[in-house]
Amino acid sequence: MELVALGISAVSLVVATVALIQARRAARSSGDREPSASDDPISKAESVVPAEIHVSLERMGHASELVVENMGDISAHEVIVSFDPPSSAGGPTLHEPPFPTAVEAHEVIRVPAVITFSTPPNVRTTVRWSDADGDQERVVVLPTA
Repeated sequence: MELVALGISAVSLVVATVALIQARRAARSSGDREPSASDDPISKAESVVPAEIHVSLERMGHASELVVENMGDISAHEVIVSFDPPSSAGGPTLHEPPFPTAVEAHEVIRVPAVITFSTPPNVRTTVRWSDADGDQERVVVLPTA
């Protein structure tokens, strides 16, 4: 009985293989090509994450840093970070701010920052950048304490 089942399975495999070969030949002869995974727009979109800029303020004792990270798979260009209130009104002050700048995919940039007693406990932070999808903007509230 097992031998018969094995024989039927083998014949089914041969028939399926022949059918697949014939379908491929028919597609080639009609000028069509077989679709590949790269033709699927959903798989393309899932495989590449656009530029995604995240910012945070990290405190290390008396020192602070603004951390700018691109968590996407595409470079971000013309990255600009601004604070509300600005440094002239008590917001964080950046030492040698590199903005505007490019942030490559998965790159982290650290910029020394000064947070004083007059800096509010939370600062509204706006990040702007450009990538393949155009101009982007993210607004976050960062704690300074």
